[in-house]
Amino acid sequence: MRTPRRSLWMVLGALAAAGCGGGAEAPPPCPAPRVAQEGWQGVERQPLSFRLPPGFRELDVVSTDQWSRRYEAAEGPAYVHFDYGAYASALRILPAGLEVRARCRETIGGVEAEVMTGRWERPNAAGNRYAAAATWADVPPGARLTVWAEAPDREEAEALLAALRTVRFAPPPAP
Repeated sequence: MRTPRRSLWMVLGALAAAGCGGGAEAPPPCPAPRVAQEGWQGVERQPLSFRLPPGFRELDVVSTDQWSRRYEAAEGPAYVHFDYGAYASALRILPAGLEVRARCRETIGGVEAEVMTGRWERPNAAGNRYAAAATWADVPPGARLTVWAEAPDREEAEALLAALRTVRFAPPPAP
């Protein structure tokens, strides 16, 4: 006969394994989630273009040595941050407490990228629980692009993960 305490631990363990203990796990980075993109806004900023869900607005970003752009949701803490240049992150150093779900490689915009997703057990300082990111090495002309996105819930994280797949690179300038 099992003791009530042991049964309680078994139930708690089963709930945690099912994702009921602290929220749903991060979506897998590959394959891309199926997300309807009707009404998404197209953004063209040299050297690339991309699409974002409705309601995101561009904020000013100060950067001394690379091209950076940040877009925040009009409602809620979700955001997408773009870094392009020699010092953009290769996604090797990640925020404290982020549990990486998985990493995969995929061709996006004609260039191979590393895509990852992760989740914080509790909302981070910005109020987000989910992260999705992609990094492209040696994007013409020899720089790196890293896109980091955060969202408060899994549904919005899936939308931002789909937005990563919309990145397209401008052709390099003719010599």
